[in-house]
Amino acid sequence: MKKLRPSADAIRHAKTIVDRLNATRLDESDPMQRRIVLDADETSMLALQLEQMRARAYEAPYKPIQSLLVAPLASDVDGDAETFSWEELDGVGEASFIDDGGLGDDLKTVDVKSSKQTRSIYTAGIALQYTYADLRRAAFAGKPLSTRKLDGARRAFERLVDRVVGVGDARRGITAGIANWAVGTGDSQVRNTAMTSADWTVGTISAAGMLANLNTLVANFYTQSAGAFTPDTLVMPQHLRLRAAQTMFTDGRPESVLQRFLALNTDVKRVIDLNHLQTADGIGTNNARILLCESSPDNFEAVVPTPFTLRPPQEVGLGVRILAIGRIAGFVIYQPLAMHYGTALPIA
Repeated sequence: MKKLRPSADAIRHAKTIVDRLNATRLDESDPMQRRIVLDADETSMLALQLEQMRARAYEAPYKPIQSLLVAPLASDVDGDAETFSWEELDGVGEASFIDDGGLGDDLKTVDVKSSKQTRSIYTAGIALQYTYADLRRAAFAGKPLSTRKLDGARRAFERLVDRVVGVGDARRGITAGIANWAVGTGDSQVRNTAMTSADWTVGTISAAGMLANLNTLVANFYTQSAGAFTPDTLVMPQHLRLRAAQTMFTDGRPESVLQRFLALNTDVKRVIDLNHLQTADGIGTNNARILLCESSPDNFEAVVPTPFTLRPPQEVGLGVRILAIGRIAGFVIYQPLAMHYGTALPIA
C-alpha cells in the first residue's frame, strides 16, 4: 500500500491549528485539558491525521443511495454553475408506405414536442467538529482521528441527496423527483396505469391479479412509447416488492408473482426498492406507486454536480470545524415516455 503523506495544504492548516493549541492556556488542574506544546514532528503527524480522515471520506465503501440505483448520475454539469438547463422531448412518429404516385405528399410527420427546462443548482452541507483535546490525543497517541463523525456527516448528506432526487424539495423549487413526477398526457408528464388495489392488499391479495397488473403496465409502456423505449427496470416500494416476491401461485407451479413476471417479461433485468414510492401521491390508503422505466442517461438523470466534499479545517472556539458540502439540482427527465407509473396501490 502506498504510504500516505500529508499535502502542503494539510500541513498549512494543521500548523495554524497547532499554533493555536500552543498559544492556548487551559485549566492546568485537569490533565486532559493541560496546555501541551506540539513540535514540528507532531504538527506533521496532526496534518497526516487530518489528511487521512479526509481521504477516508472518498475511499470508504458505502451502501449505494436508493435513488441513484434508479437514476444515472449526471457527469457533465459544472459544479460551479448557478443553473442547469435541459431539453425534454415528448412524442413519437411512425413511418408509412408511399402511395404509388411516389410524390411523398401523404407521409405522416413525426410529432416530437421539445421544451427547454431550467433549474437552479443549490449548495448543501453539514459540519463536523473536533475539540483540541481530540486532536491532542490523536497526535500524541499516534492514532487516527475517529471517523464516526465523518461517517455520520456522509450519511446525512447522502440522505439529503436521496430525498431530493427521490421526491424533490418544494422549498427550493424542485417540485418532484423519481417517485412523484406529475402524471398525465401533457408535455413533461409521465404516463400512468391505475392498478387494482385490492389485488395488492393484505387480505384480498390475488397472485393472478398482481401479475395481470404488472403485465398491463408493460403493455401500456410499449403502447404509449410506440416501442421507442424498452423497459429494463422495475422500481417498487419495499413492501410491494416483498408482496410480489412472497405471493405464490397455487396452480401447481411453485413461482412467486415476481418470478413469473420476470420470466414472461425478459426485457426487465432489474427490480429495485425505492421507498419514496410508498406515499408518492400523498398520505392515503392507495397512494403508492411503482415505476417501470428504461434507465439510461439519455432518458433521465440525477444531477448532483458536486458530491460530498470536505473543506479544509477551520478553527472555531477551542476546536476544529470541518465543513462538508455538495451541490444538488435534483432529478430531471429528458424523455418522459421512457418512464411509466403504476398508481393507486396500497401504501401498507
